[in-house]
Amino acid sequence: MKKTIISSLFLAALTLMSCGRDSDTPNTPDTPDTPNPPETPKNPEKHSASGNVSVSFKFNQDYQDLKYSVYVVENDIVLPENPQKNYTNLYGGAAKLPDFKHNHTLKVAAGNTPATGASLGNVTASSTMDKNVSVNFEVHSENVDKTEVIVFVTDATGKVVNAQIAHANETKDYEMVGTNYKHKYILEDVTGIWCGYCPRWAYLIDLAKEQSWASSLIPVGVHYGDILQVPSGKKIEKHFENNYGLEGFPFALFNRDHSGDNFFEGAETWQNVMDNIGIAVGAEPTSPIGIKISSNFTVAQ
Repeated sequence: MKKTIISSLFLAALTLMSCGRDSDTPNTPDTPDTPNPPETPKNPEKHSASGNVSVSFKFNQDYQDLKYSVYVVENDIVLPENPQKNYTNLYGGAAKLPDFKHNHTLKVAAGNTPATGASLGNVTASSTMDKNVSVNFEVHSENVDKTEVIVFVTDATGKVVNAQIAHANETKDYEMVGTNYKHKYILEDVTGIWCGYCPRWAYLIDLAKEQSWASSLIPVGVHYGDILQVPSGKKIEKHFENNYGLEGFPFALFNRDHSGDNFFEGAETWQNVMDNIGIAVGAEPTSPIGIKISSNFTVAQ
């Protein structure tokens, strides 16, 4: 998933400069000590985390067969022992990228049906609903400062009706736009460290952050076949394969919409992708469904 390269690979070589002679063996020539080899940076340790996510929904119109999904994602994951492969001319060109930052990385999708979400059932206009879910996941830091919670609602066709994102252990209230709610869109990117063409979708997210509608887009990196893969992410990948035409990597799906250009691997230019997302955001800037998120996580030390 978004993934920015900010820091350089941390390498250190310490050379011992002392050259000693054993006084008991005066005929032994001086032999410099062998310099220590460069130290290979290690992957950050993973820590177990757990807690609850509380979600409140408000509905401004009737719906049938709604579902909701709860994702926990982590940002700024750097894995020097498992460098991102890169076959593109992005991020310095084709090479392994040990400093690559994996952002918006899925850590868990809650519930027994993580690929499709849990049922909200049928709802009526002016109604509200509260849900509370428990989650267990792992983070690559000692706290949840880089962790976020994403909640989105899908209709009977599977299309996302609205989405919301909140920092871990904080509350994100409803975002009103007139009498409705701000419409946010989710971009799910199925990716992998082994995938040399996947950095182009990280680059796409970099570009998206510069757009006027950036606050309306919520990216998610669903890893497959690498050390960042999680069980629920594997189920999401299989769901996309069976229902949305996933055949290769990278694969990105915008708002789980079956119609039009879903921004698959074959997008011709970045500008076309940006334009299509911008058009979608501009066409529906509001949603009849409001989402409020709060969470309470702890990390085992």
